[in-house]
Amino acid sequence: MNAQMAQTIFAAAPVVKKRNSKEDQPTNYKSTNESLVKRNLMYKQQLVQASKTIEKLRDENVALRQRNQELMDTSDERKLELIVEQRVRSRLAHAAVLNKKLVKILQQTGSELTGLFKDFEPAEPSNLNSKRMPKLELSCLRRNRAPFQPVLFRASSIR
Repeated sequence: MNAQMAQTIFAAAPVVKKRNSKEDQPTNYKSTNESLVKRNLMYKQQLVQASKTIEKLRDENVALRQRNQELMDTSDERKLELIVEQRVRSRLAHAAVLNKKLVKILQQTGSELTGLFKDFEPAEPSNLNSKRMPKLELSCLRRNRAPFQPVLFRASSIR
């Protein structure tokens, strides 16, 4: 008696077919191996970078311990000098960064302005006589008044 007959006779739960197992599915070993090799290389590179970072931090830790010991051994006057020196250095470094940014911005602005002025330059020289200065007149002055009138102040008007 096979399973189907037993099922029909005894009205048991239906027989479920087995799903394909890994052994039944064809595996592409080459692509799997390549992806594992790439992942392994990536992990090795991360390990090298982490090792460099750890070594750098260890060196910095040693230097900071030495500096801490030196600060503990020095006098108060020397400590103040070192603090002032450190603050001056940090402010100078900040000023240097600002200076670099300012120079970069000025250079960009200069190049933009030269580009703008090139657009305004005439392609051909004009035949106008440009040596003579234009005649300027001030229209805001009254001709019947003197240009300067003294102002008299009273003591009560000054507060």
